[in-house]
Amino acid sequence: MPFAGSNVIAFADAVQDHVATEETSASTSYTDLATSGPAVTVAIAAGEKCLIYIDCGSFLDTSPAGARARMSFAVSGAETIAASDVDSVFNSIAADYVMGSRFTLFTATTGGNYTFTAKYKVAGAVTGTWSSRRILAIPLAA
Repeated sequence: MPFAGSNVIAFADAVQDHVATEETSASTSYTDLATSGPAVTVAIAAGEKCLIYIDCGSFLDTSPAGARARMSFAVSGAETIAASDVDSVFNSIAADYVMGSRFTLFTATTGGNYTFTAKYKVAGAVTGTWSSRRILAIPLAA
């Protein structure tokens, strides 16, 4: 039973998607891998928040200074927002998988259906490899 005046998180409304496939990219701008996603769609009212969680295993073919394999997410539907480094998880280690995760608190400016889709890029002249990619969206009650 929630306490009076507390915010209630409706976990029953949470959705997730997972792509296990190991895939690579050398793109230096956010893009889909051969198997796009993972992606989730949730309904969010204007002004409400949604907790977005992403995780993946990744590595680089080499690791020169500044090289990164990044996973972020783009937003489509009621709003369109490009994937960005600000909301990314990254790895800078070559030849060995590192699991990384990140939470982002998203606030809807308009009500409607929002689709959150994972996107990938590298920094530097490297090839990134990602596997076991997951995205989770938990709409939060106002």
